[in-house]
Amino acid sequence: QTLGRLRVLFATGCALGGRGLPAGGPLSRVDSLFMLSLKENGLAVLDGEALPPKLGWLICAQNAIAEVRAPHRLSHVRKLMLSHNLLDAVAADLLIEAIPALEMLRLACNRMETLPAAAFRHPRLAWFAFGGNPYSARLCAAALSAADAAADAVATLKDASEVAVGEEE
Repeated sequence: QTLGRLRVLFATGCALGGRGLPAGGPLSRVDSLFMLSLKENGLAVLDGEALPPKLGWLICAQNAIAEVRAPHRLSHVRKLMLSHNLLDAVAADLLIEAIPALEMLRLACNRMETLPAAAFRHPRLAWFAFGGNPYSARLCAAALSAADAAADAVATLKDASEVAVGEEE
C-alpha cells in the first residue's frame, strides 16, 4: 500500500536472478507502476504474473531470460526492451502475440535463428531492433559476401575497360 502512487521504478543490478520474481508477489500488485527496469539482474524467466498489470514500459535488458510465462499480463506494454538475453524466436512470438499495445520492441543480441513471424503481423509495432542475433549475423555475412563479389565484378569490368581503351589508342 505504501507504493500505491509509484509510477517509475528502476531496480538495476539488484541480483534478483537467484530467487527470481515471485508470481503474485508484491511487485505484481503495484497497479500504479507504468515504467519498470529490471536490467542486469540475472533473471532467467520473464513472468507476467510477477509484474504489474498496467505497465507501459518494461526494460529487462542484460539478463539471462530464456523463458516467457503469462505474457498476456503484459498486454498494456508499449515499449519492451529485452536485448542481451537468451530468447529465441518462439519466446519472442509469444510476447509479440500477447501484447496488442506493443509499439517498440528491442530484441537485439539474443539467440534467434529466425525472425519472429508475429513481428510482421503486429498492427502497432513500429520500431523493432533485432541486430546481434544469429539470424541477423548470417544476413550480414551474406550481404558482405555479395558486396565483395560485386566489388570484384566492378574491378574486373574496370580492368577490361582500361584494356579496351588502351587497345584503341
